[in-house]
Amino acid sequence: TTNHTLWVTTNYSSGAPSTATWTQVPITTYPTGSDWTFVSSGNISLPTAVMGQSNVRLAFKYLCSDSESATWEIKELVVQ
Repeated sequence: TTNHTLWVTTNYSSGAPSTATWTQVPITTYPTGSDWTFVSSGNISLPTAVMGQSNVRLAFKYLCSDSESATWEIKELVVQ
């Protein structure tokens, strides 16, 4: 789905997120349906270019429309 996306950058400092260069990170598993069942995304690998960098920022971007306005909740985010 394109409504729920994950992005990563190493050059964001402050202000509008549009000032940084973002790379989309593929999400392994999305939930199906429109219920409140949590689904494990599985392991998500960050691009090797951000590994070892000191200013890594993650952004979760959610888009919806009037005909498609479910919620998206993040629970138990682990970065290793």
